[in-house]
This record gives sequence, structure tokens and C-alpha cells, in this order.
Amino acid sequence: MKSNLQLENLLTRIQNNMDGIDTLPFLKPSTQNNDHNEDLNKLDDFELDKRKADMDKDFENNRLRPGDNGFVYDKEVDFTGGKIESGWDDEDEYSDPDF
Repeated sequence: MKSNLQLENLLTRIQNNMDGIDTLPFLKPSTQNNDHNEDLNKLDDFELDKRKADMDKDFENNRLRPGDNGFVYDKEVDFTGGKIESGWDDEDEYSDPDF
């Protein structure tokens, strides 16, 4: 089968390129708390990958799937906040967030 051969070739390539790479740091959970105000643009690639892995883990833990308690199909949420002052628009004093 062609797809099995492609998969086998891909796996071989990955294994050959993983020689000498320590994967243990990526498997350890981050020891830092996720500060929601932290500027992730200032992190190096390694720290950013750890933060993303932590966020993915939190997402999967909080994810609701069909059959889970509390799951609602096609849930709609109304984000009413009214108009907010924009400052850059001279014609109107307020901007409509629905626009």
C-alpha cells in the first residue's frame, strides 16, 4: 500500500533527524505559572513552546465533547457591552462594537 510506505518513510526520516535531540524538556510541564498578562512575543522559542504546550494541556482538560456533562451544541453567547469610546473617530463620540 502506497500510504503505508509513505508513512514508513516519514517515520524513518523523523527518527533519523531526532538523533541527539533531548526530548525530555518538552515532556516536562512548565514550572512557571501562566501569567495571562505576559508578553509571549518576548520569549525564546523553547520557552514559548513550553507555554503553548501548557495552554494546549489546559484546553484539552477544559474541553467539552458531545456526551460530556455541560456540553451544549451550537451554544450562543450574547456579548453586549454597548458602545465604547474610540477616540480616533471624529464623526461619532462612540463606536458600535457590533460594526
